[in-house]
Amino acid sequence: MDTTTTPRSRRVTLVVLREVIASCEGDTIPLSPASQRLLVYLALQRGPVPRLLVRETLWRGIDEHRAGARLRTALWRLHPLGLIHCSASHLRLDSAVSVDLHRAIDGAQSVLRDTVPEHGLSALAVELVDIGDELLPGWYEDWVLAEREQFRLLRLNALDRLGERLLAAGLWCEVLQLALAATRAEPLRESSHRLLIQVNLLQGNVVEAVRQYQRYAELLRAEIGSRPTWELQLLLRPFLRTAPTTSGWPRPFGAAPG
Repeated sequence: MDTTTTPRSRRVTLVVLREVIASCEGDTIPLSPASQRLLVYLALQRGPVPRLLVRETLWRGIDEHRAGARLRTALWRLHPLGLIHCSASHLRLDSAVSVDLHRAIDGAQSVLRDTVPEHGLSALAVELVDIGDELLPGWYEDWVLAEREQFRLLRLNALDRLGERLLAAGLWCEVLQLALAATRAEPLRESSHRLLIQVNLLQGNVVEAVRQYQRYAELLRAEIGSRPTWELQLLLRPFLRTAPTTSGWPRPFGAAPG
């Protein structure tokens, strides 16, 4: 039988990006380390999770009886708060709990599905830039690392797609903010550098576009011994001293193909 103790009249918020805070109507909810880990784990799953999987994930390496006891203790401490639905076999976070990660994921996925209307692009851009991708900083368990990487990639792809739509709409200031946020999150990501270069060219800032290209080219060379792609070189061909080659390695203008 499924049971719930959710206080429907009280608004509970769980923050897992940049820091971990559970609050109710603005007041921080004190949580033990075990209860916090359980609450966060269920928030990341977004659905019912078998009790056995919860126990084996959060208390790995501990014998079955001790792990079961720790799970029951964590649930007992959380019970008065009404944040978790419990059945004999499954646990899940109550749907009334607002989680910042869920909002970020839903926003990013809506961008990738192209379901965001043009009038909502700017607001979503601000949200995705501000929220960052620091999921559970300081947590290094395997289940956290997997979720962190998945969210990082989702946000980067959403930033790129959102930047393309904003560029087409002529909202260049927002494009700059998005592209800068993406390059901070992943300095070697060419699609984000391309957005920066494109918006600078559209604004007539040729020098800044060339500088951005040169910074990226130097970073690639230093980090992985590579160069920008043929397509990115072609974008700046009229402004570079070297011409792009199909191998991705520039040659001086006028030189015969190697």
